[in-house]
Amino acid sequence: QLPELLSIIKRARSLLLVMVNLRLGEPLSAAEQALYTAIYGVVIGLASGMDDKQLQFVYECGILLNIGMLRREVESIIQKNDKLTPAELQVVRSHPAYGAMLIKDKLRMPPIYAAIVETHQECMDGSGYPKGLTGDKLPVYSKILGVVEEFVALCDDRPYRKKMSLQQAMRTLIGDGRKKFAQKLLQIMLANLSAYPLGTAVEL
Repeated sequence: QLPELLSIIKRARSLLLVMVNLRLGEPLSAAEQALYTAIYGVVIGLASGMDDKQLQFVYECGILLNIGMLRREVESIIQKNDKLTPAELQVVRSHPAYGAMLIKDKLRMPPIYAAIVETHQECMDGSGYPKGLTGDKLPVYSKILGVVEEFVALCDDRPYRKKMSLQQAMRTLIGDGRKKFAQKLLQIMLANLSAYPLGTAVEL
């Protein structure tokens, strides 16, 4: 039950993150990627001061975030080992809009869910897709889930690259995310999503 999960995150956030972080780095199913994106999103939302209703919304959107990837054409393309052609890249980049359509027309959920799914690949500097929106036009939920989804993806194997460690993924976000992501949310994520925050000395 979601209320129980929110309670666990509030009471034992560090322990939960240790458990999830240990699982990251292993091959993840689409369902696991969705679950971890949702959990991490809730952690950032909690650290940002969101109330329970907002946290529940973050969780639900995190689960739905990549529903557009279930499109048959996208599934076949993302399994390729070769570099994607411009046409294939365009198909993959259609997944936010396709997911939003599924949510509106098939699942018949409130429009706000479709709006978050459709904008989760947009970037603060307007370099994202599908519409090239800038940060001032993005809901905070999209900003949270966008950076979290990127983090989870970096920690998972892809046909075209190997997975990164948690530390490598965080360094990549710091380097590549200066213009892509909201800096305050990125800082909150880096402070909360590591079992040992950056700068902590760990003796093995």
